[in-house]
Amino acid sequence: MTSDWIKSPTARRVLLHWADARPAWLWSSDGETLLWRNTSARFFHGKIKKHGIKLAPEAAPIKGQVSRLIRLGSIGRSSLSRIQFLAGERPISTT
Repeated sequence: MTSDWIKSPTARRVLLHWADARPAWLWSSDGETLLWRNTSARFFHGKIKKHGIKLAPEAAPIKGQVSRLIRLGSIGRSSLSRIQFLAGERPISTT
């Protein structure tokens, strides 16, 4: 976490989600680049097996969805939104 945004005044709000059990992602303002995710987001939709945790394929939001949510949201405020992802070939969603 050496990006410039980590030093910004809003970084404190983002870092509140660092140890949260719920998955959280931070996207660039254009919605194209994933800047940060918490540990829960990495294990999003994984399964516990006998030999350990089987991670799901990397979840990617449906194209254009993040930028639309940013455009419709309030500038400078975090929001809780339902997002649909594709993990491999499977659609999944979370709020």
